Amino acid sequence: MSNEGGFLVPSDFGTPKSKYKPPKGAMKGVREYNEEMEVCLVPMESGRLAIKAFNEGGFNSVQIDLEDVIVWLKKNRPDLLK
Repeated sequence: MSNEGGFLVPSDFGTPKSKYKPPKGAMKGVREYNEEMEVCLVPMESGRLAIKAFNEGGFNSVQIDLEDVIVWLKKNRPDLLK
């Protein structure tokens, strides 16, 4: 298994790193924590935006409602929004 800086790289999952392409709309400077994979904003069926973080070498992802995060931050950590 290849390992760069303690993180799995796409070649670990069958995609040679040289052929791996970040998803369209990836947010530069924003990364998924464990594997340092790309993160982007995507529209949900409801019309709201979701934060989509890729993991497992780009073969999996998780989506989190952006507005829910903002509401939570305003209520619980307003210091982060200054």
